[in-house]
Amino acid sequence: MAVALDGRESYLNEPNDYPSADSRMETRPCGLSGDEVWFSRVTESPDALCYNVNIDKPGVYRVDAFFANGTYDVSDGNTCALRSLYLNGRRAGTLAFPHTSRSGNWEYFIYSTAVETVMTPGPCRVEVVYDSFSENMNRLVNDMVIKHLRFTRIS
Repeated sequence: MAVALDGRESYLNEPNDYPSADSRMETRPCGLSGDEVWFSRVTESPDALCYNVNIDKPGVYRVDAFFANGTYDVSDGNTCALRSLYLNGRRAGTLAFPHTSRSGNWEYFIYSTAVETVMTPGPCRVEVVYDSFSENMNRLVNDMVIKHLRFTRIS
C-alpha cells in the first residue's frame, strides 16, 4: 500500500493467490449469459442484484466482482462506484468499483476490492445493493457493470 505524506492510503495491490482447483467458484447472476452484464446506475436502475449460489465447503471466502467502470477518466474526480454485499440477508461489507479505463470505455474489466467472510455449506442468497453505505462523494454518478462474482475459499 502506498501512503502519501498527508497519510492518505492507496488501494492494496491485487493479491497474488494460488488457490487449489476446487477452492474458486465464479457465479453468473441469474438470467445473464455469454457477455451480458448487470448494469447498475444510481440515477436510473439502483435495483439490487439478487441470486442464489450453493456453497459446497465451509471456510473463509474472499468475494469480489469482475466489473467495469467507464464513467470518467481514471484521473478524474470522485465517481468510484460502491455497493454493499449481503449474504443470506447479512451485510458482509462494501465492494469498491474504481474507474477501470478512459471515460466511456465500459469494455475493460478487472476485479473489484474483495470482502472476506465466513461461509457455511448450502444455499446462499447473494445481494449486491446500493444502500446508504454505498454513497460516494459525488452522489449522482455511482455506476458500474458486473459480469460475474467470484468466491475464493482462502481457509
